Amino acid sequence: MRILLNAYSLLEGKKRLPLGNFNHALNLSIEMYKIIGENFFVLTDDNSFNIFSKYIPKEHILTLGPAKIGYKKILFKEIKLPKILRKYKIDIIYSIDQLPFRKLKCKTIVNIADLDHFMSVNSKILKRIYKKISYLRTISIANHITCPSYYTLHNLQKFYGISDKIISVIPHGTQGIEILSFEIAKSINSKYWITFGHQKHKNCESAIGAIKSLNTKLNNPQKLVIIGESDYIQRHLKPFVHLNNLSSIVLFTGFIEKESLYGLIMNAEGLLYLSLSEGFGLPVIDAMKLGCPVIVSNKCALPEIVGDAGIVCEPFDIFDIAEKMRLLTEDNSIRKTLIDAGLRRASMFSWQKTAREIINIIENLLLVK
Repeated sequence: MRILLNAYSLLEGKKRLPLGNFNHALNLSIEMYKIIGENFFVLTDDNSFNIFSKYIPKEHILTLGPAKIGYKKILFKEIKLPKILRKYKIDIIYSIDQLPFRKLKCKTIVNIADLDHFMSVNSKILKRIYKKISYLRTISIANHITCPSYYTLHNLQKFYGISDKIISVIPHGTQGIEILSFEIAKSINSKYWITFGHQKHKNCESAIGAIKSLNTKLNNPQKLVIIGESDYIQRHLKPFVHLNNLSSIVLFTGFIEKESLYGLIMNAEGLLYLSLSEGFGLPVIDAMKLGCPVIVSNKCALPEIVGDAGIVCEPFDIFDIAEKMRLLTEDNSIRKTLIDAGLRRASMFSWQKTAREIINIIENLLLVK
């Protein structure tokens, strides 16, 4: 059997940054190649090739020039993808993206992380309409669908009426921690919390309000570090912080590499992940693995992912969030209990486990004529 993982054009934003879907594809590809070997291939683009080639032999990476976005990416899926599958005699494709509108001749598995196009506060109307139609077609022709949480599964069944027989919940894994850099962490001259702010649904405004409220209760002010780089940060969050005179306690890192990100997480008082829409929430698992307590929103998949290993809160109640932050800062017993629970919880997730579950689905599909 010849298996192709479609990781084409997954880098995000104008600067083509490696964020959620890209990291999912990369880590999964690494583990699937270890298990499958010579019959495993990755479809990617020039922008991603150098990253994938650090972990997977170049002869197993199919590269199709510069990444296309927008309507050009749609045309690529409709015209070029079927040709590639025929040329390389692919038996089954696992796609991190929607399938073409026309049915492919090989068998297909599609991962759907979330239904942000139904609940999105980010996308434009035309993009949401296209995604709704595209997902409907993808679901109707896919041989199997995977999703990372029961939250996403229930939404898929609610909006698309998918049968239990063709969908599996397969959680994401935690990334390997090879090298840590504490340079950025050490440059922050006080205790700090971290959050992610590159999209509106991350709800950074609540985290900003919470750190402001927290500091009214402390003798030594703490800071909030917002990680990420995007137009939303430049056009909305930074002006919001400036207008509210909070620049001394709210810091922006821009995009940072994993070694610095993990160093920041490990030294933080905690992670605030107050998102309104998440199909999983990889940063939460990474934080728990690094011994960083987490406070998460009671919306979307986050309560399911953290279980009893994190503090769950109403994402707009900044005073309650601030009180929970104060408890984590001042009560070492609560802090240690959460850290220990987080380490146990994070150990339940691994990309190797994710890869093996997907390969089991592939093997079962290939048995069906």
